[in-house]
Amino acid sequence: MKAKRIDKERVYNDGFSAFIEEIRNGNVLLMVGHSFESNQEVFRGTFYDYILSRLNAVSGTEGLDFSDLSYDNRFLLDKNNPNHIRNLHEEIVRIIDENEYSAQEDVSKNLIRLISTGFFKFVFTTSFDPLVEIAMKEKFGDVRVMNIYDKANRDVASVSDLDIPTIYYLFGKAMLPKENEKAKKFAATDNDALEVIRKWQTDMANSSLLRYTSDKYILTLGCTQDDWLFRFIWYTLKGDSGNLSRGVIAEHAKSESLSHYLKMNHILIDNNADEVIEKIMNAVNTFNQDKWSVPANNCDVFISYSRADSEIAQKLYDSLTKVGLSVWYDKYNLGGKHGGKFMDALKEAVDTSTIFIALLSPSITKQSHDIHIYRREWEWAKELKWGLCADSRCYAAYSDDYDINSRKYQDALGWLAESDNFEFVSSNPCFDECALQIQKRINQIKAHATD
Repeated sequence: MKAKRIDKERVYNDGFSAFIEEIRNGNVLLMVGHSFESNQEVFRGTFYDYILSRLNAVSGTEGLDFSDLSYDNRFLLDKNNPNHIRNLHEEIVRIIDENEYSAQEDVSKNLIRLISTGFFKFVFTTSFDPLVEIAMKEKFGDVRVMNIYDKANRDVASVSDLDIPTIYYLFGKAMLPKENEKAKKFAATDNDALEVIRKWQTDMANSSLLRYTSDKYILTLGCTQDDWLFRFIWYTLKGDSGNLSRGVIAEHAKSESLSHYLKMNHILIDNNADEVIEKIMNAVNTFNQDKWSVPANNCDVFISYSRADSEIAQKLYDSLTKVGLSVWYDKYNLGGKHGGKFMDALKEAVDTSTIFIALLSPSITKQSHDIHIYRREWEWAKELKWGLCADSRCYAAYSDDYDINSRKYQDALGWLAESDNFEFVSSNPCFDECALQIQKRINQIKAHATD
């Protein structure tokens, strides 16, 4: 009897479809390495290639890597200044610091596309340069920076911290040391990598971060470390063998041994990171088509607004999502299509959101005698959030040509005049500062919930 043939392509596609669903559920962390982060045309290769070419040019050498340079006297002994011995890490920092880098010019366009989806808020980088951090700031604005070398900021307090826009330097970040600190605060050579491994084994062995990452899926792009180092990174973040398979790896080190190890542990691998991203982007477009069909529960923010203020509501939405918040509002005016079931779903969305924002403009005044769903939303928010919560979770974002203190239009609005408010200019509304304050408030609420 012949053994049943395994359709490898079908197995891969089924696994990738399940992975896409995990992205949709916000259950995937991203890990980016140096072979994928930079604009290859600008740096004529990777950013690491650019740095190495600069260092080799200084010493008159060719093709030496960071480990080689750290031992080579042609690099270490400065012929132009015999009294000066070059420090590899200081030279790397100098090259990085002498330029300002732009997300649009210097960072991989596909990395920008991927992060712009908003699905990847917690991002690891195995690089020491700031390019992935720049990509994160392009999307989210304010980004938390974490670093294995930073004792005060290398662990998380709770699993909700993984929902905060964060860049985590797994091997340290190349930057000038603080006063009385050693210059080396990042891994460039093989010996540096071994030192960092010791930090992960001792300082981080019982960390909350590693407990939480083991249950998450990880999308890994361009992490081309040596076979032994990549295995260590993956095993450290994923924990026991039961969780090793939770992830997709693209453009890893081209090692038959490593590929065999990944396949043996049922980890999905793909040699083309750009193709993986294209699949994800196509899936994201499908998500977006379905995203507004029903009210979303458990969002960070619920926006309540008049249909006449759709453009303003969109700008508020854009600013809130830019800092990494999950937001829902009735974008396509679905209330009239779904009747009572929709109203039940809408109330549940208000009830389960962390923050409620009422968008107020002269449109509200003009519609004071008309029936509108947003007034129901105000009442639900008042009952649940203002009436039952000791801390305010309701905000009124009102335009400069709207009198928020007037109560002659409808009684339901009076309580909003007493809530926290954000005034915006009606002719050119900008909610970026408001979004940062809302983000800060939500982080406080989440932190309090875990106390």
